Amino acid sequence: GDVYKRQVYFFSAIAVLGMIGIGMIIACLSQSVNQALLISSAVMFLFILFTGIIFPKPEIILFSNAYKDFYLFDFLPTGPLSNVINNATSSIPTINRLAYELFIIFLSSMFYFLLGLMAFRYRFKIV
Repeated sequence: GDVYKRQVYFFSAIAVLGMIGIGMIIACLSQSVNQALLISSAVMFLFILFTGIIFPKPEIILFSNAYKDFYLFDFLPTGPLSNVINNATSSIPTINRLAYELFIIFLSSMFYFLLGLMAFRYRFKIV
Protein backbone atom coordinates (compact mmCIF):
# COMPACT_ATOMS: atom_id res chain seq x y z
CA GLY A 1 0.00 0.00 0.00
CA ASP A 2 1.55 3.19 1.27
CA VAL A 3 5.09 1.86 1.63
CA TYR A 4 5.19 0.78 -2.01
CA LYS A 5 3.93 4.16 -3.18
CA ARG A 6 6.67 5.88 -1.22
CA GLN A 7 9.31 3.61 -2.76
CA VAL A 8 8.04 4.37 -6.25
CA TYR A 9 7.98 8.11 -5.50
CA PHE A 10 11.52 7.94 -4.09
CA PHE A 11 12.90 6.08 -7.09
CA SER A 12 11.00 8.39 -9.47
CA ALA A 13 12.42 11.51 -7.80
CA ILE A 14 15.95 10.22 -8.28
CA ALA A 15 15.27 9.31 -11.93
CA VAL A 16 13.83 12.78 -12.58
CA LEU A 17 17.23 14.28 -11.71
CA GLY A 18 18.75 12.25 -14.52
CA MET A 19 16.09 13.38 -16.95
CA ILE A 20 16.71 17.01 -15.97
CA GLY A 21 20.42 16.49 -16.62
CA ILE A 22 19.70 15.04 -20.05
CA GLY A 23 17.47 18.03 -20.75
CA MET A 24 20.31 20.39 -19.80
CA ILE A 25 22.68 18.53 -22.14
CA ILE A 26 20.17 18.82 -24.99
CA ALA A 27 19.68 22.53 -24.24
CA CYS A 28 23.42 23.12 -24.39
CA LEU A 29 23.84 21.30 -27.68
CA SER A 30 20.88 22.97 -29.40
CA GLN A 31 21.06 26.15 -31.42
CA SER A 32 17.51 27.29 -30.65
CA VAL A 33 14.56 26.59 -28.39
CA ASN A 34 12.67 24.90 -31.22
CA GLN A 35 15.59 22.60 -31.96
CA ALA A 36 15.89 21.70 -28.28
CA LEU A 37 12.17 20.91 -28.18
CA LEU A 38 12.38 18.61 -31.20
CA ILE A 39 15.48 16.81 -29.99
CA SER A 40 14.16 16.34 -26.46
CA SER A 41 10.86 14.99 -27.79
CA ALA A 42 12.72 12.37 -29.82
CA VAL A 43 14.97 11.48 -26.88
CA MET A 44 12.03 11.15 -24.48
CA PHE A 45 10.21 8.94 -27.00
CA LEU A 46 13.26 6.67 -27.13
CA PHE A 47 13.39 6.56 -23.33
CA ILE A 48 9.76 5.48 -23.20
CA LEU A 49 10.37 2.96 -25.96
CA PHE A 50 13.32 1.38 -24.11
CA THR A 51 11.52 1.00 -20.77
CA GLY A 52 9.73 -2.13 -21.90
CA ILE A 53 6.29 -0.69 -21.20
CA ILE A 54 5.13 -0.46 -24.83
CA PHE A 55 7.27 -3.17 -26.46
CA PRO A 56 9.55 -5.76 -24.89
CA LYS A 57 12.93 -4.28 -24.11
CA PRO A 58 15.84 -5.82 -26.07
CA GLU A 59 18.06 -7.71 -23.65
CA ILE A 60 21.54 -6.64 -24.79
CA ILE A 61 24.10 -7.72 -22.20
CA LEU A 62 26.99 -5.27 -21.82
CA PHE A 63 28.88 -7.39 -19.31
CA SER A 64 28.18 -9.84 -16.55
CA ASN A 65 29.74 -11.13 -13.40
CA ALA A 66 29.02 -14.13 -11.21
CA TYR A 67 25.92 -12.48 -9.69
CA LYS A 68 24.29 -10.25 -12.26
CA ASP A 69 24.01 -9.49 -15.95
CA PHE A 70 24.30 -5.79 -16.81
CA TYR A 71 22.10 -4.79 -19.72
CA LEU A 72 22.56 -1.85 -22.09
CA PHE A 73 19.28 -0.13 -21.28
CA ASP A 74 19.79 -0.39 -17.52
CA PHE A 75 21.91 2.73 -17.73
CA LEU A 76 19.04 4.92 -18.85
CA PRO A 77 17.10 6.33 -15.89
CA THR A 78 13.78 5.03 -17.19
CA GLY A 79 14.77 1.37 -17.64
CA PRO A 80 15.34 0.39 -14.00
CA LEU A 81 12.50 2.68 -12.94
CA SER A 82 10.03 0.60 -14.93
CA ASN A 83 11.38 -2.50 -13.15
CA VAL A 84 10.75 -0.83 -9.79
CA ILE A 85 7.20 0.11 -10.75
CA ASN A 86 6.50 -3.41 -12.04
CA ASN A 87 7.87 -4.97 -8.84
CA ALA A 88 5.95 -2.56 -6.63
CA THR A 89 2.65 -3.35 -8.32
CA SER A 90 3.05 -7.10 -8.80
CA SER A 91 4.85 -8.35 -5.69
CA ILE A 92 6.09 -7.29 -2.30
CA PRO A 93 9.27 -5.33 -2.99
CA THR A 94 11.93 -5.02 -0.34
CA ILE A 95 14.90 -2.73 -0.45
CA ASN A 96 17.13 -5.82 -0.86
CA ARG A 97 15.26 -6.88 -4.01
CA LEU A 98 15.42 -3.36 -5.39
CA ALA A 99 19.02 -2.58 -4.36
CA TYR A 100 20.39 -3.08 -7.88
CA GLU A 101 17.75 -0.79 -9.41
CA LEU A 102 18.32 1.84 -6.73
CA PHE A 103 22.06 1.74 -7.33
CA ILE A 104 21.74 1.97 -11.11
CA ILE A 105 19.09 4.71 -10.99
CA PHE A 106 21.17 6.72 -8.53
CA LEU A 107 24.42 6.22 -10.44
CA SER A 108 23.03 7.00 -13.89
CA SER A 109 20.91 9.92 -12.68
CA MET A 110 23.82 11.55 -10.87
CA PHE A 111 26.04 10.97 -13.91
CA TYR A 112 23.56 12.59 -16.30
CA PHE A 113 22.72 15.41 -13.88
CA LEU A 114 26.38 16.30 -13.20
CA LEU A 115 27.23 16.02 -16.90
CA GLY A 116 24.31 18.33 -17.72
CA LEU A 117 25.37 20.76 -15.01
CA MET A 118 28.94 20.85 -16.30
CA ALA A 119 27.76 21.32 -19.90
CA PHE A 120 25.39 24.09 -18.84
CA ARG A 121 28.11 25.88 -16.87
CA TYR A 122 30.56 25.55 -19.76
CA ARG A 123 28.09 26.70 -22.43
CA PHE A 124 26.86 29.74 -20.52
CA LYS A 125 30.20 30.53 -18.82
CA ILE A 126 28.87 30.27 -15.26
CA VAL A 127 31.67 30.18 -12.72
